[in-house]
Amino acid sequence: MENVEKKAASCKRVHCLVLSYPAQGHINCLLVTVSQDTTGTNSWLSTCWKFQRTTTENSIRENKQRRRRKEKQVCSVLIFSSFAKRLEHKGLKVTLVTTYFISKSLLRDSSSPSTSIALEAISDGYDEGGSAQAESIEAYLERFWQIDPRSLCELVEKMNGSGVPVHCIVYDSFLPWALDVAKKFGLVGAAFLTQSCVVDCIYYHVNKGSLKLPLPDNQLLLAGMPPLEPQDMPSFIYHLGSYPAVADMVIKYQFDNIDKADWVLCNTYYELEEE
Repeated sequence: MENVEKKAASCKRVHCLVLSYPAQGHINCLLVTVSQDTTGTNSWLSTCWKFQRTTTENSIRENKQRRRRKEKQVCSVLIFSSFAKRLEHKGLKVTLVTTYFISKSLLRDSSSPSTSIALEAISDGYDEGGSAQAESIEAYLERFWQIDPRSLCELVEKMNGSGVPVHCIVYDSFLPWALDVAKKFGLVGAAFLTQSCVVDCIYYHVNKGSLKLPLPDNQLLLAGMPPLEPQDMPSFIYHLGSYPAVADMVIKYQFDNIDKADWVLCNTYYELEEE
């Protein structure tokens, strides 16, 4: 009888899948935000951020480059783990979803912060090594976008049949196809922008054509923001042509269907962006 009551209570709770893109956030304030919100992760996040800031010379060995990419992947999950804890604190049942490689890395690494959030894995096509296993970031993204949607559908079907049905998917905005999965199952879909409001605003202006590339040499005036110099712009548009596959993801793909999302969330707080 007790088990039946527990199962009934579990079914009444809103169940939210929080889907993380397996790569690091792009700016420092995101990591600071997470370190302020999650007890015991300061040293972990500091290590990740110092690693991100390290200049990589062409002469660095391939194995060091691969290790760097792996550490970046784990950092992104910490951002979503922090957000997932906030949702759970509000009474929701939360399942954090990431790739098989990242989930194994988190479980294997004793320095990863403990969490009561359930962890589920889906395939990105590179289950043994993540993006470091791919020939290039372009190859990784192409295969990732082919395989991951099917894998997420299978996970939702499994959970719906196990007595803990999914009601909502909060997904990294870098994964716009997750909204299609949510709508396929009649779920609420919420896009989560992992970068600050001002950075996402700049990318949005580029996406809509109100900020032309390449950037002009003069001061830039954009709606909702203070005057900005060209060098204030995110590196993907200031250094045009650097990492084109990632630039396409942040400028184009993350806004593909964002207007169809039920909710749009941003990883920021008022004191960070008062202007």
